[in-house]
Amino acid sequence: MKQLSEILQNVTYSETVNFIEHTINGVFYDSREVIPNSIFVAIKGEKVSGDTFINMAIKQGATVIVTEQSVHVPDSVVVVLVEDARKALAEISNAFYDFPSKKLTLVGVTGTNGKTTCSFLLKELLTFAGKNVGVIGTTGIYFADKVIPATHTTPESSKICSLLVEMMEYGIDTVIMEVSSHSLTLFRVYGLHFSAVMFTNLTQDHLDFHKTMHNYASAKKMLFDMVGEKSIAVLFSTDEWAEFMISDCKSTTKVLVSREDNNSTIFFTSLISNETSSLEGISFDVQYSNQITHITSSSLVGKFNCENLSISLIIATILTNIPLQFFASACKSITAAPGRMESVLLQKGVRAFVDYAHTPDALEKVLLTAKQNISNGKLIVVFGCGGNRDTTKRPLMGAIASSIADVVIITNDNPREEEPSEIIHNIIAGISKDNHNYTVVENRAEAIQYAVECSKQGDCIVIAGKGHENYQITGTTKTHFSDQEELVKYQ
Repeated sequence: MKQLSEILQNVTYSETVNFIEHTINGVFYDSREVIPNSIFVAIKGEKVSGDTFINMAIKQGATVIVTEQSVHVPDSVVVVLVEDARKALAEISNAFYDFPSKKLTLVGVTGTNGKTTCSFLLKELLTFAGKNVGVIGTTGIYFADKVIPATHTTPESSKICSLLVEMMEYGIDTVIMEVSSHSLTLFRVYGLHFSAVMFTNLTQDHLDFHKTMHNYASAKKMLFDMVGEKSIAVLFSTDEWAEFMISDCKSTTKVLVSREDNNSTIFFTSLISNETSSLEGISFDVQYSNQITHITSSSLVGKFNCENLSISLIIATILTNIPLQFFASACKSITAAPGRMESVLLQKGVRAFVDYAHTPDALEKVLLTAKQNISNGKLIVVFGCGGNRDTTKRPLMGAIASSIADVVIITNDNPREEEPSEIIHNIIAGISKDNHNYTVVENRAEAIQYAVECSKQGDCIVIAGKGHENYQITGTTKTHFSDQEELVKYQ
């Protein structure tokens, strides 16, 4: 509990109406969760403004309303007028929960692809070094043997702060959090203190929200702009985005992990070389601080995981001040995140992989990895594209799948409120008219069955797009569905 005046000292607001000192018991943006003597922040949702629920929040016991516009309320209710309710929610949450991110080690992981994998790899590495680690991300919230389902990659600011407090109560000293571009734009991580930040890559995604790649990159850049001199910034990149991300970063410890030395004056450089990848695992050398360490992992597949593991190793090394060689033995048994190149061996001797790849770049990397590691046989891919999301990536993914895989099966992937046939039509638009290696099977379970039935020993099947997800969203209805569970039927 905190006094309202104490909280407001940390909030940017234009004026208060009916100000009375209150002891505050909670901070909420969902009126259904409001408790007596709490603050309700009326944020704008995807479809409905929070102002619509102010009266409900007051009935539930809210004594303070934070809003962007004047509202009529009883004289006993304080109104705080702000320019941006989401930013105010973050400021209020940090103050109410006594700035929990400053009391532990918080690592922010951003990028188009690889966020979840890097979060889990870093968790295992830091646990190996004796840290008590929690994870907040796409697949859920993990700490102290607890698993809480996730509704967003990065929760709202009040939820983040309350989670950090709860984690500390369970002895967690380090939290790794996936930081999405949406969360940065919507101020969900505003005001948090990050001990380290990581950038994996930037490729096309979320243009339905950001409209342009520059806007998308600028959103990611916000994470690096907000860290201080003592924070660590580690990036993997072979393109121009790393320099852009770091251009205004105040960190004095910036490391670029790359396959080539770019001779940059703003980075320390860590190089990876001698990479090998097979269905049995990966190996590579990583050079850091004038020493070369050989890394092998028997459960990670694909050269892109050399990238993910290398940046995770560098973060772990700097955070703990433990030599990189210490972590080499941990890498041998390290495991991938749920639904990331998750391997299933089928009864007929066919290797299948379930992967979350839902962007052009991710799909290309996964398919090339599978293709390059099949000694003989066909590569079969099952995938679709989500409804009510970036439509411009659909033909790109169709072109990639048809140019790499031998057999392409186009199916549903959370069509949401779009017509599945229209999504599939968008995918097919990217496939060359001379290429006839695709089949449409709208029902995802039937598409997986078809892939298995047309495969034979030595073939490889990739089921892409959903990864860890155990649901399918059609219209506004969410039903249980798991790619892994479907594949297990054919073991």
